[in-house]
Amino acid sequence: MISLASPDSLYPLVRESISGALDFMIRHAIVETAIEFCRESRLVQDTVGPVSVAAGDSVLLVPADQPYQGRQLIRVFGEQMQPGTDGPQLQAGVDYQQLSGNELRANRAYAQFNAIFVVEPRQTAITIPQNLIDDYPLALACGTVARMADMPGKAWSNPQLAAEMKPYFVDGYRAAFRWRIENTAFNTFQNPVVKQEFF
Repeated sequence: MISLASPDSLYPLVRESISGALDFMIRHAIVETAIEFCRESRLVQDTVGPVSVAAGDSVLLVPADQPYQGRQLIRVFGEQMQPGTDGPQLQAGVDYQQLSGNELRANRAYAQFNAIFVVEPRQTAITIPQNLIDDYPLALACGTVARMADMPGKAWSNPQLAAEMKPYFVDGYRAAFRWRIENTAFNTFQNPVVKQEFF
């Protein structure tokens, strides 16, 4: 379960650069920025399972009543019903089909079906993941300011400010991505050992 929080604590950081915007506009911009941050950084992850599924069963990663949704699969693994056929990581298109960012369909029966996936707030959310607020408040604020300053025809429009703030946001989600890779064992990639024969 993902810990969620109101983005209200970010309002003062955004208001330092954006004046004249109403609270609901700032909230909407913060949620959109959090969605982009989650997609790019893959920081916020959740799991589903282990669940028993039959061939053709759909697996919903996050129920529709939650303020967040599954976005990108990190790893899917399972143990088949037949004894002795442990399945480590399953293959997309062979063992399961990804119907959407939030739904899978098993192509085979599994006694234990598990998935690890990236989550992001829904467009209609009024809360965002707590760890974004705790660990990356300045990056979120800079991304929100860049998003709002880039809106044409508004009293707070300022393309120069948007261009100045965007790199801080990008640096923030890149740092979060690096942290996620370094602190999750199954996300790390290791090059295979290349064997060469010499005369």
